[in-house]
Amino acid sequence: MMNAFSQYFGRVLLVGIALIFCSCNLNQDTPINQWNDFIEVRKGTIPLLLVAAHGGDLKPQWIADRACSGAVVTQDQYTLGIALQIEQELNRMGFQPYMILAKIHRVKVDLNRSLVTSHCDDDTSNELWELFHSQIAAFREEVIQKHQH
Repeated sequence: MMNAFSQYFGRVLLVGIALIFCSCNLNQDTPINQWNDFIEVRKGTIPLLLVAAHGGDLKPQWIADRACSGAVVTQDQYTLGIALQIEQELNRMGFQPYMILAKIHRVKVDLNRSLVTSHCDDDTSNELWELFHSQIAAFREEVIQKHQH
């Protein structure tokens, strides 16, 4: 009986040490590439696509701030709010527009620019830029297919 208990306790201790070791190695500044946390998308029911490319406020430390010449890094104060107000009014009428909302701050990536100029030579956010623009293309194609416009 004691031998079975020792084996069980040894396994529990080993798993506990492994969990502690793994959790200690997680660095809050390390990207997990959960890009969906930085873009909010909503499927629509009408042929209207609203895109708010730089109204977000998330500033992950693992993406460098854009500091190259000519980079606009200020947050658009009203783009996200206006998009949400339009959505709310349409919802009251029973409609849902397609929505793509950037939650990342423009100081990190300007999703309204070409890939090359969106990040000031820091390729960290390329995947996010691709996801954002792929979603626009996908919703555009869906609107064309569903609504023949």
